[in-house]
Amino acid sequence: MVSNKNIHADKNSQPASTSSALIHQTLSTSILEGCAWAVMWGFGESFAGPFAVFLNASDFLMSLLCTLPIILGACAQLIGATLIERLGRRRPFTAITSGLQALGYIPLFWLPFFFPEHGARIAVGLATLLIFFCHLGVPGFNSIMGDLVPEAERGRYFGKRTGVMMLVMLVSMMASGRIVTFFEHRNQVWLGFGVIFSIAMLARAYSAGLITRYYEPPFRPSSSGTSLSFMEFLRQVPRTNFGRFTLGMAVMTGASNISAPFFTQYMIRDLHWTKDQFAICTAVLLLSQFVFLRWWGHICDKHGNRATILATSIILPILPILWTITQNYYLILGIQVLSGIAWSGFNLATTNFIYDSIPSDRRHRVFGYYNVINGLFTLVGGSVVGAWCALNMASSFSLGGIHIVFLSSLPVVFIVSGLLRALVGILLLPQFKEVRPTEPISSRQILWRISTGEPVFNRITEIMDTLPAPFRPTGGNKG
Repeated sequence: MVSNKNIHADKNSQPASTSSALIHQTLSTSILEGCAWAVMWGFGESFAGPFAVFLNASDFLMSLLCTLPIILGACAQLIGATLIERLGRRRPFTAITSGLQALGYIPLFWLPFFFPEHGARIAVGLATLLIFFCHLGVPGFNSIMGDLVPEAERGRYFGKRTGVMMLVMLVSMMASGRIVTFFEHRNQVWLGFGVIFSIAMLARAYSAGLITRYYEPPFRPSSSGTSLSFMEFLRQVPRTNFGRFTLGMAVMTGASNISAPFFTQYMIRDLHWTKDQFAICTAVLLLSQFVFLRWWGHICDKHGNRATILATSIILPILPILWTITQNYYLILGIQVLSGIAWSGFNLATTNFIYDSIPSDRRHRVFGYYNVINGLFTLVGGSVVGAWCALNMASSFSLGGIHIVFLSSLPVVFIVSGLLRALVGILLLPQFKEVRPTEPISSRQILWRISTGEPVFNRITEIMDTLPAPFRPTGGNKG
């Protein structure tokens, strides 16, 4: 990552007003580029799973689709970090990898059409390749944005960018679900996927074009950022606070991904949901995360990331088990709301803890190492443990005089995932310590504040405050 000194040096080579204008223009362009990426995600990436189900993908292939891209994406980030250090340029490399991802949607749709007997395997392989290209450019993008966004404004800027992207993702998901359902009713599902994948390709191509407009300060990678090797990082895992944090997060990730690959399969194959219902269910999850994200940010800042992780880890084991006790669509939407609450806090606190724990010149490497370890546990959890359970577990059981019958073996996979999440939350997650001074709070207090609706009321108040004065509610105590 380039230090602030490098930015100042670049500014000295041109008028300060010109450099400031270029930075401002790039930050505005980046929000638009994020929206284009969100359209690609909503019309393309999020429907890779339903496309694989449409091609009759097996449970094992579905597990690979959910887990393999994570480990390959983490490896791609390490490769990307090394390549931009050698090339000395970030913007062209990031734009090229984005363009390659866009082009990948052409064979993703057409190759299964021409080779239907291998269609599911081809789709899973190409979807994984698309994620690989995407992650190749992540280190370059993060490096550029880290140079351009002032440290004091990062929370506000990235919060705004993420919020806008999530809204676009919601709309895109809903629109893509409606399009596929429209063609499904006319027995032209293949054409429906062709339409949404074409939109995804055009959106990502537009995103790549916007990246070429970014202002890129001179790139001078720090040699200290590469001083920690992966093997040295692994040796430190049992002995350091960050190592214990990494181990706890990795095992929780593996336990969670025992069930994660199979929710799409369960919704579409077992519950027989339409693509509209699938899209709405995913959109509810995103909307819930959007509503609670800012509140979790306040909790993390005031009470610490460890407190947030411990509180949300109480909810995480319950989520997959709840899927086994109801098939009611609206109750499952409620489960998705609870899932959004828990995962938004857990993921935000996890990322913040890494930023708090690791020096800036090592972050891009340590983030990569952390993601590789998480990816390995994801692969083992989903493609080994989860896939084995899905293929070998029975769908009916007799417990005493009670006979339990599930739609398939997948609910049993959900139960296994929930029980292992609970063990991780009890045994591993409490082992690491907070790294900065915070105001103490118990998990019970955090969960009580959620149950009172505090995050929702706070979010409504924030939205009201953004309205023009004539539309704001009057009265009440503002203090």
